[in-house]
Amino acid sequence: MNFDFSDDQKQLRDQAWRFLAEKCTTKHVRQVHGGMGFTWEFDCHLYYRRSNALALCLGSMSYWEDQLIDRMRARNASAA
Repeated sequence: MNFDFSDDQKQLRDQAWRFLAEKCTTKHVRQVHGGMGFTWEFDCHLYYRRSNALALCLGSMSYWEDQLIDRMRARNASAA
């Protein structure tokens, strides 16, 4: 199996990783600041809401992963 990514596949892969990083980061930041009682004094809740809104507008991580997998399968099928 060939894992050399084309440019559009690299963009899809990066987009999926961005969503994962943003969701994990905002989740942990809210957890830490919420545990200290500072969630509303800082902008943690705004980043969390923004992350959820972006996932709804631009597609979730699973959407981008599916796009990447479909393109990789099509590329491998055409190469075989």
